[in-house]
Amino acid sequence: MAQFKSIEATSQNIWKLQESINSIDAATQDSETRIRALTAAVRLMLQQPDSGELRLQISELCTAIDHAISEAMNFVNSEAEQVGANFIDGGKRDFADRVYEASRNSAASSKRQH
Repeated sequence: MAQFKSIEATSQNIWKLQESINSIDAATQDSETRIRALTAAVRLMLQQPDSGELRLQISELCTAIDHAISEAMNFVNSEAEQVGANFIDGGKRDFADRVYEASRNSAASSKRQH
C-alpha cells in the first residue's frame, strides 16, 4: 500500500511541476510580447527629431520595460519557490552588494562635506 501512495505523491509532484512550468511559459511569452513592443516603440521614437518631450517619453518607456522585466522575474521566482526551486545568482548578488555599498559610501561622504 505504501508503494501506491508513493507513486501517487510522485504523480502529484509531477503534475504540480508541469502546471508551474506551463504558467511560467505563458507568463514569459506574454512578457516577451510586451517588452518587444516597448522596445520597438523606443526604436521608432529614436528616429524622431530630438526634444525634451521625446526624452521624457523614452524615459517613461524604459521605466515600463523595467517594470515588465521585474514583474516577469517576480512571477517566475514565485512559481519556482512554490515547487522548491530557488536559484540565487551569486555574481549578481555580489555586484548589487558592491553598488549598494558604494552608494552608501558616497552618501556618507556627501553628508560629511556639507
